[in-house]
Amino acid sequence: MEALPVLKALADPVRLQILHHMRDHGDHDHTICPLDLMTAHSLAQPTVSHHMKILVAAGLVTSFKRGTAVFYRLNPDTFDRLAVWLEAWRHSSDASVDQR
Repeated sequence: MEALPVLKALADPVRLQILHHMRDHGDHDHTICPLDLMTAHSLAQPTVSHHMKILVAAGLVTSFKRGTAVFYRLNPDTFDRLAVWLEAWRHSSDASVDQR
């Protein structure tokens, strides 16, 4: 996993709100449509599209079509890899602190 795009995507407060909303208000597999996000967060369609494009590019979210509608789903694999990366980073920084 390349961590920088994921961390950049997570650094934006609106994208964090979107991810929280998907986790808490999506269906059983955390799937949601853009209209739900627009309504819940008072965002315009271009704004939602912009943020979703970044989240998809970072691998945090996947997109798929049902008919003509686009839906988004959280990508648990990326969150799992991020957790492993952060844990390894934490342990490496703990080791450097212990060496002082």
